[in-house]
Amino acid sequence: MSSRIPEVASPAVALLLSTDVFEEFYGRGLGLTREAFVETYRNDWSWEYAYALRDQGVRATIYIPSERGSAVMATPEGVGIRFVGTGVVDAPWRRVRSLRRTPPGRYVHQVANALSILPELRRGFREDRITTMMVQEYWTGRWDVLSGLRLPVIGIDQGMPDRHELKTFKRRTLPRARAIVVQTSAEADKVRRHGGHPTRIPNGVDVGRYAPAPATAAGPGKEIVIVARLLDVQKRISDLIHALARLDAGWSLRILGSGPDEQMLRELAREAGVADRCRFDGFVMDRSVIVEAMRSAAVFALPSAYEGLPMSLLEAMACGCSVVGSDIPAIAEVVEHDRTGLIVGVGDVGALAEAIVEAHARRAELGAAARAAAVATYSRESCGRRLAELVVN
Repeated sequence: MSSRIPEVASPAVALLLSTDVFEEFYGRGLGLTREAFVETYRNDWSWEYAYALRDQGVRATIYIPSERGSAVMATPEGVGIRFVGTGVVDAPWRRVRSLRRTPPGRYVHQVANALSILPELRRGFREDRITTMMVQEYWTGRWDVLSGLRLPVIGIDQGMPDRHELKTFKRRTLPRARAIVVQTSAEADKVRRHGGHPTRIPNGVDVGRYAPAPATAAGPGKEIVIVARLLDVQKRISDLIHALARLDAGWSLRILGSGPDEQMLRELAREAGVADRCRFDGFVMDRSVIVEAMRSAAVFALPSAYEGLPMSLLEAMACGCSVVGSDIPAIAEVVEHDRTGLIVGVGDVGALAEAIVEAHARRAELGAAARAAAVATYSRESCGRRLAELVVN
């Protein structure tokens, strides 16, 4: 593993991830070390941004706050990773999680976290010759602090629920941005109401890697696939388990992902009498496993309560999956009901079960239309070109 970020010409972008510290989400949450993250983890939007910008001649370095201190690494394919050491300013909030439960307490923690990483951020910008910073999520106190830096700052929407976030200063801080990148028209409207100027650039996916199975491959059985973090308040995997219980015994559910609700979901599957038809694969870092799961799926289902623009949905569409999703802006603006997939109401288990059966019956038709939409609108190339224009111009 190289310990230096490769020397590449300007412009250069810092992609600041929203996690408070690496160790909380990636370490204790996913069981990753720094080395494993750098060598093998490629499972979120920041990697697609980094590759897409690189293809357009813009160097991107992923910045991640870390309680273990600062470090500079690079992936085998040459993407820079900078762990940004935190100070002691936000330590009380990290030690005592109850301090974050109320909107004011959470906001103060977000501000403290931003102030805590600021010295190491500035040092990183100098060493990496950063010309633009992209900040994941802008409904936070962290954004209110970092949007005041002298270099151009771009806000990136990746689906943070903002209903309970304090927005007192947004009319002052959102207009500071060079751009606010949003995923949906609903999010764009919300940004405008708070004085910001949104630019809609949907996430992009590698449509070469995520592609349908060869025509000679065996046809799908009756397996439902979901790739998601096991956080039921958001992903509503419990709805899929209840829907499975309504389907005939030939159907099964394959869940690729880990998270805090795994044990609850396993118990629910036992209570619903479908434990033998539910497969929990855990967190999967090997993207080829995910590609093959999508290619072989009868249906890809995502019944979420809220999202930004889920990468797994775009990947499934690019693989030619027959897709069933919930009626929320982040999904319904991507999946055109009855043409590129099927849309059902959030929490409507009966409709979800019926849609799964219909999507399976129409797999060839819906899958081909989904693939065409992914290639036309949600490719990595399209996303990267538009992001690069924001940076360069």
